[in-house]
Amino acid sequence: MPGRCGSQSMSRPSRPKVQERAEGRRNQAPGDYQRATRFGGLRRLVLLSPARLCYYSDARRRPSAMTLLQLAGAVAVAQSLLIAISLMSKRTGLRTSNLLLSALFISFALLTAGFAALGSGFGRYHLWYGAATLATGTSFLIGPLLLLYVKSLVLSRYRIRPIEWAHFAAFLIFAIATVLVLQFADDWKSLRRYLPFAISAAVLIHNAAYLGCAIRCLAAARGASWLRVLATGEGELTWLRLIMPGYLVLWLSRLQFCMVGDVTVARWCPYKASTYIFGAFVFSNTLLYLIVRSADVLPPYRRYEKSDLDELEKRRRKEELLDLMDGQKPYLNPCLTMSGLARQLRISPRHLSQIINELFGRNFCDFINSYRIEESKRLLSDPVGEERSILDIAYDVGFNSKSTFNSAFKKHTGMKPSEFRALRSALSRPA
Repeated sequence: MPGRCGSQSMSRPSRPKVQERAEGRRNQAPGDYQRATRFGGLRRLVLLSPARLCYYSDARRRPSAMTLLQLAGAVAVAQSLLIAISLMSKRTGLRTSNLLLSALFISFALLTAGFAALGSGFGRYHLWYGAATLATGTSFLIGPLLLLYVKSLVLSRYRIRPIEWAHFAAFLIFAIATVLVLQFADDWKSLRRYLPFAISAAVLIHNAAYLGCAIRCLAAARGASWLRVLATGEGELTWLRLIMPGYLVLWLSRLQFCMVGDVTVARWCPYKASTYIFGAFVFSNTLLYLIVRSADVLPPYRRYEKSDLDELEKRRRKEELLDLMDGQKPYLNPCLTMSGLARQLRISPRHLSQIINELFGRNFCDFINSYRIEESKRLLSDPVGEERSILDIAYDVGFNSKSTFNSAFKKHTGMKPSEFRALRSALSRPA
């Protein structure tokens, strides 16, 4: 009995200590206790204090060295930078478009890195919070870069005019304001309750406006069929079709943050960060997969070394392809794809790609464009059609934009369509 009484007397003082610690948590971080009760089993994943924006790996509140969020963000950043470097080193195609597209992917990488930093714990520190906030401000660069990229595709010989640098004024204002606020704010930590929502609302409006301008630019260049351009893009327009999902991921992540619950509490930042980062992870991996499986990346001898097509079958299929191209002229269809042409020949797209690569020494895009260029040369040389514009001829032979037509024409003939027409007109005049 004394032993029992002794054990009871020793256990009693521990209860007030537990209650004291619980009261201390309520006083030090208002709202933490209610959030712990509300989220229940999620307390192992989401940090409950707004003063510390990070994820935890165990119940002792010890930050993990590499969370799943950080890993996904690191992979998305690395892949975006890899694509940007490959575009900057590309010597063919539209140089201005490639540079703008690489800048777009670099901004995408910085934005993902900023979200990963804010969502995984680095936002606890003043310096890292400022750097991460500046990185997320690259959202103000993505809209203008997308618009300029669209212009470089649909406008012939496009160059960025000095006045168009004003598109980046929003990012400059954001960067200066961020530095000033973090430098002179008395309590910079309290700003994290309101900055995420304020920035997201501004970016939401900014990106929506530039997305509308980009669509309007496409519509003006291609009439009412701009949706078909996005759905069937060729050459450089293929990139535009691929990056649109990434742009929508960014826009929707901002939209859901503005619509979710108590947006003035910084504890929602990890949710938004995880939504965006995992969306960026899926987008970057999908984009990289589409690039790798394209005909321009893998060498033909590696890609088709296990093909079941023998030489005799390839020669026979080649003749069928030539007869189809000369007879039915499928290249005049701007929506023509590899799978569509393969269906007309009743072969697999992989076998068709092998025939074009090995027997013609070209990829699918160059092969189709060679027929379109020959048809355009015939139309440009026709005296009856001298009043027709070059843009009309480009559309008639299957191109989706004047810039793509000019680039392909110069690649195959060494001169621009206007120069070719002028030369033919001079040669056809009587001496």
